This record gives sequence, C-alpha cells and structure tokens, in this order.
Amino acid sequence: MIQAGNDYTVRMTGTPPKNMRFAMHTQDSQEGSKILIPFPTTAAFTVFANDVKVEPNPFDDQLGRPTELEKTVCGENRYVGIANFLEFYITPGCEIRLKARDSIQSSVRMQWTLEEFYADDKVTDFIDRLASVLGIDPSRIYVPVVYEGSVIINVVIFDENTDGDDNQAAWAEGKQETMKKLETVLTDDDHTLLKADVLAVEVNGDVIVGDPIPPPPDTEEFEFIDNTVDTDEETDRTQIFDPLNYSNMDKTKNSAGGTDNDEHIHGSQEDDYVVAFAGHDFVFAKNGDDDILGYEGDD
Repeated sequence: MIQAGNDYTVRMTGTPPKNMRFAMHTQDSQEGSKILIPFPTTAAFTVFANDVKVEPNPFDDQLGRPTELEKTVCGENRYVGIANFLEFYITPGCEIRLKARDSIQSSVRMQWTLEEFYADDKVTDFIDRLASVLGIDPSRIYVPVVYEGSVIINVVIFDENTDGDDNQAAWAEGKQETMKKLETVLTDDDHTLLKADVLAVEVNGDVIVGDPIPPPPDTEEFEFIDNTVDTDEETDRTQIFDPLNYSNMDKTKNSAGGTDNDEHIHGSQEDDYVVAFAGHDFVFAKNGDDDILGYEGDD
C-alpha cells in the first residue's frame, strides 16, 4: 500500500523478473506516483501504459542522460544507465506493464572531451548515423548515458520485437550479424561514425578493442527514495499515512495482536481486529470484515 502523490523506490531482493505489472487503485485521489526500480546490471525494458507502448524520454545532451520525468502522463519513463535504474510515472486507474527486451549492450571510448563531443555532435545525430550504417530503424537504438573518460557512450540496440510479444525468432537469427556489424563500425578508423579516435570498445561485456572501459562515475546525485520508517526513537519518523484512531477498532471481533517484535500477524476467516505494535510487522487479515491498525512500526 502506498500514498498517492508520493514517489517510491522498488527494490528487488532477488533476480528482477522479466515481466512486471503495476497498478494504482484509489478512491480519494487522482495524484500519481513516480516509481524507481534499481537494477544490478544494465537492463532493457519496453514500457506499456494500458497496453499502449510508451517511448522513453529523449536524451538530454546537457545532462548526459534522458530528461527528467515531468509526471504528467501515465507511462512516462526513462532508463538512466549511469545508475542502472528505470523509472516511470503511474496514475490511478492506469496499468503499467514492463516487458524485458533482448538487446545488444555496447560501450565505446573515444579520444575526445565532452565539450568537443557536444560542440561537434549530438546524441540524436550519432544514433541516426549508427542506424544508417547498421541498416536498422533509429528507434531500436538507445543511448542511456554519455560520460567523461575521455568520452564514453553506452549504446543499447534493442531487438526487432517492438510490440513486446514473445516472438524472438527473427531477432535471434540476425543478432550475431548485427553484433558483427556493430563491432566493425565502432572500430572503424575513418571517423565516419564517431568523428574521433577510438580508444576502447566493448560489446555485450567482451572487450573488442583496448582496455576494459571504466564504469560510470558515482551516482550520489541520484536520490533513491527510501520510504522505510526508521524505528530509532531518536530519529524523526516519516509519516506516510494519516494516523489511525484506535477507538475505531471493534474489540467485539476476534483479536490478533503483535508485540514489540518483528512478526507476521494473521487474522482468521472471521471478523477480526488486528493490531501491529512497535515492530516491523507483516499484517494480514483474511476473509472477514476486518479492522487493521499498524502502530509505531513499519507495518
């Protein structure tokens, strides 16, 4: 349960699933929320809002990454490669579907400064030239980040499966050929594509030219929102929901209470009142007309 209008970070405790669905249901608010999902490695997803594909935000040459979400349209999204996170905006009544896409992940390091790169080029121009050389549609090429060192560009080439269906036969057949073409054009020394000397190239984690490319710089500038309530009594608590009134609990119902420990608290299949008290508690009421109160804990 979340509060509409707030932004949230969703962290995966295991391997992130390839397909995900998110929905927001509320009776009292039309405010939406921005959802941020960090990934352990580079990820590639297609975002659908009510089954309509939503293109990611465009690349901002000054920021060196896609533009910030304006939080006006359900499904607005971006993937920020410098920090490996996907974020999208969701509104009440809108279902977001994330569909993993196969892709070719590559990086190229050039003997250039960022100032020289942006003075002579734009990311959209680079994408258009690369698409022309590879003979593919520019919409299949995505640049999640450009960063210093000298100039490093991360390039993602998506499969041909633009609608998110599971038919991967055509892509699997042409993937190796596309990778070979990509290696050729990224290591070409006539500067037709890159306009600068190439220092290193990596494709799908394999070093093709030069030394391993350094990762993006630290990501301290990004705020991964943490809505966990700190249980240290000396720390101010973040109040996410309005406080509940204990007098609203109907004590004629069956009782299920927590103590001061981290617990799983379950209601029965009758009418219950369920109280979680001063712990990190999971509260579950089942098949009844139930009253639930989370009290002084992350419940």
